[in-house]
Amino acid sequence: MNLYLPKSKKMGIALMQMAMMATSFSASAARASYFHTGVTRSVDHMINGNNTYTTLLASVTGTLDFNGPDNANLGTIVTDGEAGSIDIAGIDYQIFAADANGSANGTIWGYYGDVGIGKDGIVGDMLEGDPVVVIKSVANVPFSFEGITTANVGVIHTRVTFEGFRNGVSTGSVTLNVDNAVTGINMYTTADLLPAIFQNVDEVRITNPDLPDGVSERTVFLAFDGIVFGDPVIPNQAPIIDANGSAGGTSNTITFTEGGGAVRIATSDASLTDDDNITGMTLVLGATPDGTDETIAYSASLNGGASLATLGLTGSYNSGTRTYTVSGTATAAMYQGVLRAMVYNNASDNPNTTARTVTISATDAEGATGQATATVNITAVIDAPSAPDLTASSDRGSSNTDNLTNDTTPTFTGT
Repeated sequence: MNLYLPKSKKMGIALMQMAMMATSFSASAARASYFHTGVTRSVDHMINGNNTYTTLLASVTGTLDFNGPDNANLGTIVTDGEAGSIDIAGIDYQIFAADANGSANGTIWGYYGDVGIGKDGIVGDMLEGDPVVVIKSVANVPFSFEGITTANVGVIHTRVTFEGFRNGVSTGSVTLNVDNAVTGINMYTTADLLPAIFQNVDEVRITNPDLPDGVSERTVFLAFDGIVFGDPVIPNQAPIIDANGSAGGTSNTITFTEGGGAVRIATSDASLTDDDNITGMTLVLGATPDGTDETIAYSASLNGGASLATLGLTGSYNSGTRTYTVSGTATAAMYQGVLRAMVYNNASDNPNTTARTVTISATDAEGATGQATATVNITAVIDAPSAPDLTASSDRGSSNTDNLTNDTTPTFTGT
């Protein structure tokens, strides 16, 4: 690979790396005594649909300011508490060089009191650069990435990209300009590292989006210091509706039989869960070929005899919008009971057998809405024929225009 640092700077860096390799400092031993076990507990909001999360037992806020000792060998993974930085309680932070997939590549890191432009910091491969630099937490504990100071080693970078990740999924990225005309030092804050992307991550990857002249790979040539972490802002999770309970999936399928009475829309073990209160629920019929004969209603008998009023709720069906609306603030468990007691009915004597779709929506106190669907299959019943009226007294015509005859003593022949 073609190096692009000035010759004098290359020699100076090489001497620094030789000194770093010669030090007897054991980074692995330091990490072994420093690391503590990640812990899980329930929290107020759900992440990725799970009820229990890896989270913090203490604040994860802190700033990693590295300050020595000079030329220290930090091993392949730098942690909070090393190179003179603080050990942030409640979380274990790691910084390392990685391949394009974010896996550690074994590069040895060091701390330097001066990386060549009058700024100290930690550095990976100062000669070849690092494909990716990763800042992450152990056990996927979430944090907010709020600031970092970079030193443009060799004045090579013109831009740098920061990308956030949560459970291996990208939360977004920003590409920022790098100053190399004045000091080569940049201090990025939340004005640059957008909270919408970085306020709830467990990993940040730093890359070089550009390919400098004479270089075959986009590698990172930056020193790092002043890394600012904050407590995560965990987004509200929408209510989770499972209309078929213990069966697979979240949708339910039911069959309504003509004349058979109302049927549950969701199963008797359907679930509605959320860590917030629920403020409302709607059940909307996608189409009603039989018009106002089709209705959705609440059946108190299916909910222990509790009326909506006794639950502090109100409910009504609007045939124009084909919507049953439940209103009022109550726990998710209370709304779950209501969901299990919602029924579909069709009073038509000749129902259209096209399947109906009912969309169930619930909204929580923070405005998030969750949905599920139910399919209603319709079975029509062939009515038994009525017997003809053969009594002469019922005939009002002059011959056989109404019934069979006006003869008081009709005679039937044939076999």
